[in-house]
Amino acid sequence: MSVLSQFVWSVADTLRGPYQEAEYGSVILPFTVLRRLECVMEPHREAMAEIISQYPGDQQRRTYLKLKTRTPDSAGLNFWTTSNYTLKKALQDPNNLASNLINYISGFSSNLDVFKSFDFENVLRTLDARDRLSPVVKHFQRIDLSPETVSNADMGDLFENLIYRFAESANDGAGQFYTPRDVVRLLVDLVYAEDTEALRDRGQVRSIYDPTVGTGGMLTVADEHLHGLNPSASTALFGQEINPRTYAICKADLLIKGQDPTNVRQGDTLVVDRFEDHKFDYVLSNPPFGTDWKAVASQVTAEHGRGGQGRFASGLPAAGDASMLFLLHVASKMRDVDENGRGGKAGIVLNGSPLFTGGAESGPSKIRGHLLENDLVEAIVALPNDMFYNTGIPTYLWILSNTKPTEHMGTVQLIDATRLGSKLGKSIGSKRVEISDDARTVIVQAFTSREASVTSKIFENRDFAYWTITVERPLRLRFQCTADRITDAANHKTLGKIAGLVEALGSFGEQVYLNREEFLHDVGKHLRECPVTLTVAQRKTLWQTIGEHDDNADVCRYTSGPHKGEIEPDPALRDTEKIPFGWGGRPKSHDAAEETIDAYFKAEVKPHVPDAWIDKAKTKTGYEIPFTRHFYQYIPPRPLEEIDTDLSRVADEIMKMLREVEFLRERRSAEIETVVSEVGTSGPRLKHVIRSVRQGWSPQCYSWPADGINSWAVLKVGAVNGGVFRPMENKELPAEETPRPGTVVQRGDLIVSRANTRDLVGSAAVVEGDFPRLMLSDKLYAFTLNEDQALPQFVAAVLGSRKWRDLIEMQATGASSSMLNISQSDIVNLPMSLPPVDEQRRILAHLDAQTARIDALIAKAQEHIDFAKERRAALITAAVAGQLDVRTARKAS
Repeated sequence: MSVLSQFVWSVADTLRGPYQEAEYGSVILPFTVLRRLECVMEPHREAMAEIISQYPGDQQRRTYLKLKTRTPDSAGLNFWTTSNYTLKKALQDPNNLASNLINYISGFSSNLDVFKSFDFENVLRTLDARDRLSPVVKHFQRIDLSPETVSNADMGDLFENLIYRFAESANDGAGQFYTPRDVVRLLVDLVYAEDTEALRDRGQVRSIYDPTVGTGGMLTVADEHLHGLNPSASTALFGQEINPRTYAICKADLLIKGQDPTNVRQGDTLVVDRFEDHKFDYVLSNPPFGTDWKAVASQVTAEHGRGGQGRFASGLPAAGDASMLFLLHVASKMRDVDENGRGGKAGIVLNGSPLFTGGAESGPSKIRGHLLENDLVEAIVALPNDMFYNTGIPTYLWILSNTKPTEHMGTVQLIDATRLGSKLGKSIGSKRVEISDDARTVIVQAFTSREASVTSKIFENRDFAYWTITVERPLRLRFQCTADRITDAANHKTLGKIAGLVEALGSFGEQVYLNREEFLHDVGKHLRECPVTLTVAQRKTLWQTIGEHDDNADVCRYTSGPHKGEIEPDPALRDTEKIPFGWGGRPKSHDAAEETIDAYFKAEVKPHVPDAWIDKAKTKTGYEIPFTRHFYQYIPPRPLEEIDTDLSRVADEIMKMLREVEFLRERRSAEIETVVSEVGTSGPRLKHVIRSVRQGWSPQCYSWPADGINSWAVLKVGAVNGGVFRPMENKELPAEETPRPGTVVQRGDLIVSRANTRDLVGSAAVVEGDFPRLMLSDKLYAFTLNEDQALPQFVAAVLGSRKWRDLIEMQATGASSSMLNISQSDIVNLPMSLPPVDEQRRILAHLDAQTARIDALIAKAQEHIDFAKERRAALITAAVAGQLDVRTARKAS
């Protein structure tokens, strides 16, 4: 498939020049669809022409054409073209090629309207105007995409691979439309697993639905798998898709399979369910990871407000991640259980956040509670990392069912498949790992057998339920008008404006109060003498500012309001406890809440804080699935003697390796200097190979980095230090700040620092991946280069060489040597007389080989250094656990 995909995409060589790289897909995708349709129709052209001439109505043509073209392996054609053209025939009239092709696609039956989604007529006219139409048509006319050569499943793979390439070339979230086939096959196997025998029976009819259908890859695999079990089974495939291009491909693909094309509908699933009155036997979905739903918040919130009439009645997740909305939608689309006990099953691919995000009674917790309390979750499978094309984060398969076998009712199975991945020979985007056929068999067997093991565990639904209680302790305050406390009052934004207050507080002297009412009584006396008048709110602010916690002070009590006379809690000592359902062997039920909470409090809290109590009005019920915790295995440290033996063996080797690393780094730098010495410092400037320049912004951010998936972040200037792009050098953007998508870094961007210290200003690195929520700061420039003339990696190497560093440092200005600036004008006017692109690639390949050798040595040295770290950790563990006589060890050292 990779060979076929590369051959199809190779038409890009013809498009290069008049077309930008991001435009290639708009030509390649519709031509691939057209060629596939042509190859499918080719054996039936005579029958098609006969039926078209005999029957004027679409319904008659559809019926008789399907009957005429049906074979044991095919349901028959339900689309046609009234045009006599093919790509080959259209090429025979080169002067009218564009109009011939427009005639060709205009002749397709009304149910095949997919070319409108591609705006294909305009694509053809543009190709013709740019003198590229004829070579493109010749290229596709040579490709054999007949069903005998390329199966439906392989065609689905081809479409998704082309979509991936298109998205990657356009820096448009490559991979979000593309679910790896190994993941799809595993998901389908798990959803079908318990129905396998029933599906073998004669006369089986099943509906399969994907609400984020993309190009239809999941439907194709599910359909072929079902027909593999039962060739006579009848399937109805349904899908909804938001993207017009992928919608068009899916619709064409289902038409070719003989499916009803009206079963594929375009639209945003979260906004409008195009199949509102339908429910299905099987639901499959891989919604985009980490997509926010702010743009559709009003519609989603309105549906939530409809209560039981809406899909989202049980709760709403945070606006930053729509995963749980898709989860609720998928659960709502399973067919209702009929009188024979047959219902629906679903499988959905999600990231880790739906398992645990949100506290008790938050939206996400309520959603988990809805699914668990209604016994809809059958299993959750943890996949290996690096399984997907656009992210390496942990991912999970949720298997839902509303017709669990009796022995499975009330339980959830967790399967840890994180160690069952096989390394790919060559990475594709972020995908470095796959699930092999053997591994898939192991996972499915674990699911069907439901036997407990190290990697498979069975839990009751309410093992994931808990109560959160709020534990209060009395407010005990000590009051003394010290100089520090008086200063605090003077600097307070409210108290500091009250004339005479500081003087009144100074009149207290050194007297200490351990009772708040006594202090407030004397406050009144001192204020009257000054005289100063305080409102009730100001008096409260005063005692909160002067008072400090003291365990020996008297307990404070409310003096007014509904709680008058009751003990007042100290907010600073307030704590929460999480109590699992069933704690202490008690029933795992909501009715056991009071009994379980009281017993837990008496056993786990009261012995440590005797004056504590529970604020029962704040007790909440929550649900979370701490997947990783259930599969954690403690690995004790190796014996110290064994580690010491390893350490003494490798110590000399570490030093030797580090010296070799420094030598190789020095040699690589020298090679770079030799290479760039051939890059001219006169003539063309960097600006002559730049397509566009972007600069970031400077919002108030948190000090910690974002996770890069669900949160927006702004790059720090150090993200390009050393000539290597470091995406984790960022600061998370607060939720209240509105992101600026125009500042998001793109794959292939050359990032240059505008401001830094003298040795780092102007540092340059290339973005090598997709980071859809990572934005530039105002101290960074992003340059998009014309890659027909300049490879960004090569320009980054040039800018990092000594000669260009000297030029940059001479141009940089600033009042302080700790922070210099270089203007955009100075950077784009740097001399840049570059060798041809092929030569740049050759040089980069050589430098990459040197870098790989350095990295391998560093990794080996780090491996040895880890022995030392391991010994340190083992030493601490042994000392803390009492396994080491510290006094003896200290003498020995």
